[in-house]
Amino acid sequence: SKADDWGLKAADFDLPQLSGGSPGSEVLAAAELKLAIAVLKYARHARGGRLRPSSVSSLFDQTPEIADPVGVMKDLSSNADAGEYLKRLHPQHPQFGRLRQALINARGSTAGAATTKKSSATVRRILANMERWRWIPRELGAFYVWDDVPAQRAQVISDGKVLFNERMVVGKPRTPTPMFSADMKYIIFHPSWGVPPGMKRNELWPQLRNSNGGWFSSKPSASAVLRSHGLHVTRGGVPVNPDSIDWSKVNISNYHFKQPPGPTNVLGIVKFRFPNRHNVYMHDTPERHLFGGKERAFSHGCMRIQNPIRLAEVLLKHDKGWNKREVRQRKRRGARIELSTPIPVHIAYFTI
Repeated sequence: SKADDWGLKAADFDLPQLSGGSPGSEVLAAAELKLAIAVLKYARHARGGRLRPSSVSSLFDQTPEIADPVGVMKDLSSNADAGEYLKRLHPQHPQFGRLRQALINARGSTAGAATTKKSSATVRRILANMERWRWIPRELGAFYVWDDVPAQRAQVISDGKVLFNERMVVGKPRTPTPMFSADMKYIIFHPSWGVPPGMKRNELWPQLRNSNGGWFSSKPSASAVLRSHGLHVTRGGVPVNPDSIDWSKVNISNYHFKQPPGPTNVLGIVKFRFPNRHNVYMHDTPERHLFGGKERAFSHGCMRIQNPIRLAEVLLKHDKGWNKREVRQRKRRGARIELSTPIPVHIAYFTI
């Protein structure tokens, strides 16, 4: 009956209504089943099972940790306080608790008065953000990376303490950054960059189709197009001459375009890899001016970090025990470092 205070809807739970007197065993059995169904539904909703996050947007690539129904019933049967048990099924993150209190305050401020559009919108935003907390892993990790897309900031958290907090560039509205959690496994100094499939198909291929290497053409040759981006092209691992190919008649997915390490490499000096199906990662950038503005949505989905060397120092001190000098030595000579223990990375979308 207090579900509304937790961001749920009390009306969603159909509870048995027993009349006075001594109900028979059939009535009690029906009430027991009805109550069990309501309890299991509450447990599912508390854990984010009201809907699939991807049904809101395909950008939410998250799977709520739904409580096992049999486990819920067993736990309830042995728990002295069923109400407290059900409350603990909600996210235990402190931010969820603060949002819950904000929800109660926002609703209380409009009690007995006509709800204004502003207060109604505030309640809806709080409810949406509470629901998103149900999609986040219940255990973030003692040490983890937190990438907040709307705030456009990256943090490293260790036992609740912020060790790193810097600006980041996120995806453009047309190529937004997806929301998911994955484990960081590699830190790569002086990385090469392979053009991802979307950019290859939608941005590079049109330029190559429009190229012409003829003597009397004003159009640039295919090799000139690739040279302007600092790219080399291979097929099946074998270098090819881009000017020998009719790019209007080939399948672009059969070709691999790579930018070697260097001062103009789009990944900058360092790349942080947490393998995922979106091919999204964190990295440096030579375009340092992008961090100066309030709005920093300029990428194709990956996250560019304002102070990536400092981030590498924080992560490698935690994982390897390396000091700044040891990290910078590897930065100078280039290295692909595999982390001894993967570090959780959570890419989140919260607007309150």
